[in-house]
Amino acid sequence: SVPSLPPLFAIVDSQRVALLRFDPADPVKFKESNCEISIVVAPEKRNQGLGAKILLALDPFLQRQGVT
Repeated sequence: SVPSLPPLFAIVDSQRVALLRFDPADPVKFKESNCEISIVVAPEKRNQGLGAKILLALDPFLQRQGVT
């Protein structure tokens, strides 16, 4: 099963620019080690590709947590 992951803030230049939340994915549709990721980006930081950059940076962290 997916480990319980706390919400995280993405920080750029010492400022919180996004909030990330992790929820277990539907085990009927997906493998047990998957999760759904919600990203809320600060309005002034939107449309700059920040969400995609955050997802790429998250990959090693999630793998260490057992999420594939």
